[in-house]
Amino acid sequence: MKTNRPQAFHYLDYRSLLEDYYNYARSISDGQFSYRAFSKLAGFKSSSYVRKVVLKKRNISSIGMNKLVNAMKFDDRERDYFEHLVKMNQAETREEMNYHLKKISSYKEFKESYELTEDDFEFFSSWHPAALRELITFKNFNMNLTWIKKKLRFEVTEEEIKSSFKLLERLEMIKKHASGRWITTQPHSRTANEVSSHFIKIFQREMMEKAILALDDIEPDLRDLSCMTMSIHPEHFTEIKQRIIECRNNIQKYIAENPKPAKLVYQLNYQFFPLAD
Repeated sequence: MKTNRPQAFHYLDYRSLLEDYYNYARSISDGQFSYRAFSKLAGFKSSSYVRKVVLKKRNISSIGMNKLVNAMKFDDRERDYFEHLVKMNQAETREEMNYHLKKISSYKEFKESYELTEDDFEFFSSWHPAALRELITFKNFNMNLTWIKKKLRFEVTEEEIKSSFKLLERLEMIKKHASGRWITTQPHSRTANEVSSHFIKIFQREMMEKAILALDDIEPDLRDLSCMTMSIHPEHFTEIKQRIIECRNNIQKYIAENPKPAKLVYQLNYQFFPLAD
């Protein structure tokens, strides 16, 4: 069955884009198009170049990017988008990745495809907007920037604090009460169901980095950081994952059913991943 040519703006993973373009080209050639043909069309000496890229066995160089956009006949806007997409996916630092993601999220076609705004990007690219939103629930909350900085456990500037409050207001996650006090407008921060998984990964990475810092910076009696290595059957994975979900839900339920004035803001992370298979 023939398909439409994939549009670069609909992707946050350039390898998925290449794979979908391959399937598109194969569909309009009645199955005659191959990865070997794709590599030859792009002008690569290695006939397995594109396939290795799709299988995550190699990255793309700047020269490779130009060859691929020419082969896929991208216009100037798609070429620029593809360049940022590749650089974001291959970024070695969080700052570099966030820079290119911000560029990507500025494209009108991207916003229409993912129904996201630059405010969404800003919220999930840093730890402090979510932390500040929870800090507002304190009865003794004080808008004094010095007070806020002392409350937050990790480094943040006064400008970042002020910017985060404006962001939370634009996202309608907080609002000013008639008394002049800030109040939250949603029971919890935004969830993975509301935004792209790529933005969620950025937020998760940010919070996991804070967990690493907490090993040395937070007193042991104020944190719980533990780990366990185990060998399991594939069926165990499904059950354990479900139990983790239930554990998270039970914690949320416990807090909701035992309301007490908040005096602390904590971050709870879950990680469960394979070391060998």
